[in-house]
Amino acid sequence: MEISSPILEKTRLLPVLRDTAAGWLGLLPGFLAFFVVTGGVIANPTNVAWLLASADPASHFFGWHLFRQSPPWQFPLGANPAYGAGLDNSIVFSDSIPLLALLFKPFDRLLPPLFQYTGLWILLCFVLQSWFAYRLLRGYTKDLGLSLIGSAFFVLAPVWLFRLSAHYALSGQWLLLAGLGLYFRPRFSAGRWSAVLAVAALVHSYLLVMGGAIWVTDLWQRCWKGEIAARRAARAVLEGVVITVAVMGLAGYFVVGGGAAAEGFGYFRMNLLAPADPKADPAPMETWSSLMGDWPNGPGDYEGFGYLGSGMLVLGLLAGYQALRRPRFPTDRRTVVPLLVLASGLFLYAVSNRIALGGWEILAYDLPPFLQPLVGAFRSSGRMFWPVYYLLYLGIFYVLWNRLERRTATLLSAGLLVFQLVDSWAGVKYLRTRFLHPEVPPSPLRSPLWAELGQHYRHLVYVFPSNAPDRFLPWARFAADNRMTMNFGYFSRVSQEKLERARADLLAATLTQRWDPQSLYVYENQALWRVAVAQAGPADGAGILDGVPIFAPGLKHCPVCDPRAMADLQPVDRRQIEYRLGNAIAFTAGGTGQGYTVSGWSAPEPGGTWSDGEASVLAMRLADPEARDLTLRIEGDVFVNQKHPHLTLGISVNGRELKQLAYRAPQGRVAETLTLPGALVAAGKGVLVIRFTYRAPASPQVLGLGDDDRWLGLKLVSLRLD
Repeated sequence: MEISSPILEKTRLLPVLRDTAAGWLGLLPGFLAFFVVTGGVIANPTNVAWLLASADPASHFFGWHLFRQSPPWQFPLGANPAYGAGLDNSIVFSDSIPLLALLFKPFDRLLPPLFQYTGLWILLCFVLQSWFAYRLLRGYTKDLGLSLIGSAFFVLAPVWLFRLSAHYALSGQWLLLAGLGLYFRPRFSAGRWSAVLAVAALVHSYLLVMGGAIWVTDLWQRCWKGEIAARRAARAVLEGVVITVAVMGLAGYFVVGGGAAAEGFGYFRMNLLAPADPKADPAPMETWSSLMGDWPNGPGDYEGFGYLGSGMLVLGLLAGYQALRRPRFPTDRRTVVPLLVLASGLFLYAVSNRIALGGWEILAYDLPPFLQPLVGAFRSSGRMFWPVYYLLYLGIFYVLWNRLERRTATLLSAGLLVFQLVDSWAGVKYLRTRFLHPEVPPSPLRSPLWAELGQHYRHLVYVFPSNAPDRFLPWARFAADNRMTMNFGYFSRVSQEKLERARADLLAATLTQRWDPQSLYVYENQALWRVAVAQAGPADGAGILDGVPIFAPGLKHCPVCDPRAMADLQPVDRRQIEYRLGNAIAFTAGGTGQGYTVSGWSAPEPGGTWSDGEASVLAMRLADPEARDLTLRIEGDVFVNQKHPHLTLGISVNGRELKQLAYRAPQGRVAETLTLPGALVAAGKGVLVIRFTYRAPASPQVLGLGDDDRWLGLKLVSLRLD
């Protein structure tokens, strides 16, 4: 006979309610810290000012804002054809948090014109950082107070808060805590691991790699313990890889092709002093300790910022003392050894092949060639220390909480938490000021004609397109405000091959007058600007607007353009931009040579202008374009020396090769006179494109001749046509 009792049911229910309430309490430190650090204003999805104060956050926002213009159904789903048009990029490479971009994209018509989800993401990160840390610490102690204090340390960890200054996708470090939680879980869960890896892929590639490393380590320990058989482990690996790669493909990871690798490994490293170095940024305003002072380090070591915090450093010293005073070795080395191997591998990658201690580089070695693609794809190696960082946090709490009395551990942890918060308040205040009082730079595009141009034209074309051009912010804002596509952007990676192809297409379009009537052209290249103005038709608008050289095809027929505003466009006297025969063009510093360089040239120096790469181009419009033979005189020097004794220089004009010249050290002086046939001049309709090619240019850095990493071929001093 079954006996039921309301009192019995109540007593069974109370522990469940108590455990549930205790679980929800783990969110509390995250909520409190969010409002302390940000003021809460960024949670307003229509507040975008704080995202427009600097280039990195602005790129995240513009990537999302222009992604809203993409087709609702496309492959890959994360492709972003309006941002970096022609470069085949995606929201992955603008760090626009694909997870939320893909979530909000179907509701675009219901969203305000200016909508940002980054503030909501940061709130989510605060809460989940706190909750996953709390869940991890509950495995060490059943004391609710200690668990909450410990989770507050994770929420206020400088290595995490530092990422709130710019790289918001990297604030998703709670994914690493989730991975560690799965590692310490009693049973292996392939489904949960697949979910963590898929979400990490939709947040940031670095978090995916670090999470993947923890996943592989978890599989190792489970197999070693005999919890799962080799066949099941292989199936889990296959499932995890297939799901992750599929998610990456849909998000747009593979649209860049072979352009994912970049230079910087060994520069963006972790310094050996990072755990005790509170200086997080090259700028002087951000430090995470008022007591520790400024420690010497390398210019790129900020990517390896790993300061533990003053309170955690003290706890670490106490934990070390306790561990040495009463050594206790883990009962199950099969749990600890894989973690030690993981931590060692990530640490070695973080410090890179150029190991630094403070301001000294104590060891440097070359990597084998087969590793170059890997380190190029993940060049900011210092970030790989993050799982080790959180393992240090966990280890310190584990030692202290298991060796000290509960009251002593609580008072000590709480006191040092307050101490760390007070000591790091300068860093918190810096972030709070950025969020509450952002300094948005005023746009230099002041003329009312800009708004009318934005209505009339569909595409903003920057000549030449580049990754993160100097005036990225005002142009990206102009394109975003007018829902225009833009052929440039600020990307973490871009395909150099596609970038060069886009530049070649624009060069050809300018030289052959193939203007797109729906595109507004902005010229930062003076040589092509001169050619474009000289070839402008009567209906085209070519001039200077707010100091910016623009070419607007068919502007005179613009139905939305106010003639009074069009008066702001300052015309250019063609006689001032055309080349007159007999004038020598100086390519030395202060000369007029920069007005003719199109691509493949460095900045002018006192001795001339060096080429950089395998080819370099000049362009000019002749003031006297009659079909007659011309003489081209070139003076300069080629880069030959004992370590690089040979160089072949090719010269072509308007696509026709005129001469191949071979130079051998020590004779590197160039003093050449070439004849340009009149038919060749006539074919260009007064436009001359002079192209220099270099067979096997060389870099002084590679040759061991200094730090100059340019690939030098020709130092052009002067050029003249007669």
